[in-house]
Parts: sequence; structure tokens; C-alpha cells
Amino acid sequence: MRTAFGTLALILVFAGCGSTTAGPETAADTPAESTTTTAAPTTTAAPTNPDGDFIAFTSDRDGDFEIFVMNADGTQVRQLTDNDDHEDGCPVWSPDGDSIAFTSYSDGFTEIFVMNSDGTQVRQVTDAGYDMEFVLARFPVWSPDGDSIAFVGFREPDGSGFAEIFVMNADGTEVRQLTDNDYDDEYPVWSPDGDSIAFHSDRRSEWVEDVDGDETGVVDIFVMNADGTQEHQLTDNDDYVMARFPVWSPDGDSIAFHSYSDGDVEIFVMNADGTQIRQLTDNDNVDELPVWSPDGDSIAFSSDRDGDYEIFVMNA
Repeated sequence: MRTAFGTLALILVFAGCGSTTAGPETAADTPAESTTTTAAPTTTAAPTNPDGDFIAFTSDRDGDFEIFVMNADGTQVRQLTDNDDHEDGCPVWSPDGDSIAFTSYSDGFTEIFVMNSDGTQVRQVTDAGYDMEFVLARFPVWSPDGDSIAFVGFREPDGSGFAEIFVMNADGTEVRQLTDNDYDDEYPVWSPDGDSIAFHSDRRSEWVEDVDGDETGVVDIFVMNADGTQEHQLTDNDDYVMARFPVWSPDGDSIAFHSYSDGDVEIFVMNADGTQIRQLTDNDNVDELPVWSPDGDSIAFSSDRDGDYEIFVMNA
């Protein structure tokens, strides 16, 4: 099962989701020494349904990317989408488990769709190609009450413009733009109580070399009210210059995230107000995309420490 979940993690990332799910208990990591700094809040997209019985994922096994669902133990794989002219990815379960939101790419535009959890009644909920505010829509994530969907919209058809955070009703009505600046604001995530949205952004306007030696912008974690007001920065430290993909703990008290530090990518946890950052992994590999277990006692993450990407689990 380790390989299956490792493949799932990679598929989700390449499909533009940036989120993975808690996999089997494959390996534990020894938390590193605690360190103190600053940080942020968040919930993640959910490839597992609320009851934990099913996993939604993306695969190109039929020649193009489609959405599939399987039992949590990997049995009974069912294909939910089937079309040759669209690339479907980033499936996200609604909080009640009845619906799945996902992105679909075709003819230069990426749109968000919602379907029943059995793949029926597919309906398009964004019209990025005809909207004056955004032309690409991705990273959908449901609000905890299931009434709204936050997402990222790009202003240029090729994705080269600035990414902004939007929120809409779950049926696609009443689209509201929450951020508006000349930086990339991405990966919105709701707090467990639905009052706040966290995201990462390159607003520091500084450049560093990433793990591949390429120049990339410094990324920090921000949080704002769910209506876009009272936005503030949670990370700002030269030791953690690529703080990305924040994930709220189930109780909302802590946030996990990954960051480029000391030449590699590691997993960190902090208080939800950005205080007391603690480094949990410490090695020469890429450890990324943390996800909390439902009870908050464990954190699953993707790592290439075996030579290819697999899912590991450690104590929180």
C-alpha cells in the first residue's frame, strides 16, 4: 500500500491540488529539536470522504486524467469522470460527503465542477473563460459548512498573471474576490470554524534558490477573515523562506506546513497564531504536503527518502 499512496500523492500534486491524504502507517519520523519563530492557519482539501471510507484521486490510466474513487483499503476502484477532451483533477469531498468538487482543463481554460459522489449530475460552477475577473480557476476547497467554495483565479489565460483568492456559493453564484494585488495568492484553506482563510503568497518580493538550484520567490503564509478583511502575515523568517501549504489541526490550535530550509524541504508545526514553530523532520530529503489525522495525533506527509515519493506518518 505504500507505493499506491505514494503514487496518489504525486498525482494529486501534478493535478494542481497540492494536497494529499493520510496514508497507511508506513514509517515514523523522529521530531527534531523544537525551534521558535512565526507561522499560520489552515484546513486542507480532502481526498478522503468525511467518514474516511473512500478516497478520491486522479489518474491517467485511461489515457487522460480522470477522477476515480476507491475504498480506503485500495479495493473497488470506480471511475467517476470519463471524457477525452478534458483533464480532470484535484477532487475534494464536500463536508457531508455527498458531492465532489474538482477542476477540469479544456481549450486553454481550467474550470471548477461539482458532481454527486457517485459521479452523476456533473455541473460547472465557474465560467472563468467568460469572467472579467479570472480566466483560470483551480484549488477548490469547501467551507466547513459546505455552503461555499474558495478557489484560486488567474487573470491571464496561460496562468502567467497574478493568482488571487475567490469565494463563491457552492452552486457557483455570488463570486467574490478576496485578494487583489500584484502577487500570487494561492492554496486557500478554511479554518475548522469557517471564520478564517489561510493561504500562501510571494509578497515578500525576495528571491532565493530552491532545492533544484532555480531562483524562486520567497513564500509566506497569510490569514484573513473569510470575507477577505483583516489580512495579516504569519510567517516572516529568513530560516523558513518557502512556507507553503499550511494545514490546520482538527482542533484549530496548530498549523502544519512545509518549508524550504537548509537546502531541503522539511515539515514544521506552529501555533495557529504563528508562534512557536517546531521542526518535525530533519534530513537531506524532500518532506512535504503534511496532512493531519482526524484525531490530530499524527501527521502524514510525502517524502522521497526511499528514492521515489511515498507516504509516511509520524506523531504530531
